[in-house]
Amino acid sequence: MSQQLIYTSAPRGLKPGTRGFCTVATTPGMPANLADRLESLSGYRHMFAPGDPRNPVNYSFLSIILGGRPCFILSRVADAGLDYTQRTNKLAHHLVLQQKELPPGGPAVLLSQPSLFLTAWEGEPRTIPPKTIPQLGTSPARCAVWEQVTGDAGWGGYLAELAGRSGSTVTVIFQPGMPLLELIAESIALLPPEQKWQTTFSTYFNKLPPGVECRWRCVPVDSAEAQQAARVPGAIVLDIAELKKSGTTPPEDALIEAARTGRLAPVRAPKPPDGVAAVKLADQELEDELRLADEPESTDQSSVAFKTRDGRSSKPLFPAGNHSDQPLLPLEHNSILSPKEQRKPKKKRPIWLYVTGTVVLLIATVAGTFALLHANGLLGLENLLASATPIANTEPTDADKEKLRTIQAAERENARKKAEDDRIAKEREDEENQKQAEQERQEAEAKEKKLKQEDEH
Repeated sequence: MSQQLIYTSAPRGLKPGTRGFCTVATTPGMPANLADRLESLSGYRHMFAPGDPRNPVNYSFLSIILGGRPCFILSRVADAGLDYTQRTNKLAHHLVLQQKELPPGGPAVLLSQPSLFLTAWEGEPRTIPPKTIPQLGTSPARCAVWEQVTGDAGWGGYLAELAGRSGSTVTVIFQPGMPLLELIAESIALLPPEQKWQTTFSTYFNKLPPGVECRWRCVPVDSAEAQQAARVPGAIVLDIAELKKSGTTPPEDALIEAARTGRLAPVRAPKPPDGVAAVKLADQELEDELRLADEPESTDQSSVAFKTRDGRSSKPLFPAGNHSDQPLLPLEHNSILSPKEQRKPKKKRPIWLYVTGTVVLLIATVAGTFALLHANGLLGLENLLASATPIANTEPTDADKEKLRTIQAAERENARKKAEDDRIAKEREDEENQKQAEQERQEAEAKEKKLKQEDEH
């Protein structure tokens, strides 16, 4: 059963003394460090006025390590109109899944289920029961939404192909109203099961706390994040509107073809070459003896090349032709020996010689050690007893206990003050973000009004 946390602006939070942007609901027994992490993932920036349906919803899948265990976080963060102080509000609903709860279909198909997430908050702060996660599955299909938005369904396969590149981060630039979650769901459906829960994403990316990775980041056009990504050398940026405008097509690949047809090409294991010499171990008593099968002269394994998943030939392990520089097995292991020579066991030395020598060496070592200790007077039992000193009583006194209690009380008070200072600082930061968002909204409206006036003239 997954854990839940709901974060919004309220006159009273679930924790005593909290108000404003705070946690209003969690499942019982949620660890405090997990709750703090989820609160830090609840950021949101309004693109339009509160309540405007054009404000994007941020559907995200992120993963963190907590207590040495991976936690898989599915979140929905969205505009929530105005709060009780008539300022901009947001609603963040987080689900935390464990490894055994992950459905085979991946995170995007789960985020697409409207019954899993709240879209409004009402009532008093309270605890809520865990969620039962439906075990949904997906199968590769033609990327029809990608084709509708970009003009080529292959771009859905291109994004899926980028998921296989280790450490790659992709910035997807969108315009308001684009079906971002559907686009991501189509791409993830093309991935193998083991990769679906390794590809983190956010449909409306905001700044993340340290240690949290997001590989697919959807950012609005003309935003600071989009401009920053364009300035990074070698960054992977997909501008959805520009792709359709330019008519660009992605490079050919198996996943790109699957995105266009809905069918994944089967991955066949390379067929091993015929006539490879097989090496088998002989009798267990003769560990050094190797028996090699005859190898046909017509087969040269070193020049065999295999095809990779995309159909390209890989380089052979050794080039055909001269093999004088290739590593060889030790002489007694080479297949050039005759079968009679290979089966001839090595002559073993009598084992009693090794045992006798080892015992004599051990006796000499022990005798020498005792002689040395006796010469230095270290074997006298009375010396050892005389040198022993009683262990002092280390039980703390009442004064020590009182001092320890005072220190612990001071530490608890300092922790409480720090938590209160952090809460106040967070509220101030949220207020500043709201003011900034309101200013940006006003500037956008003024710009839109100016453009409208210019069009009228």
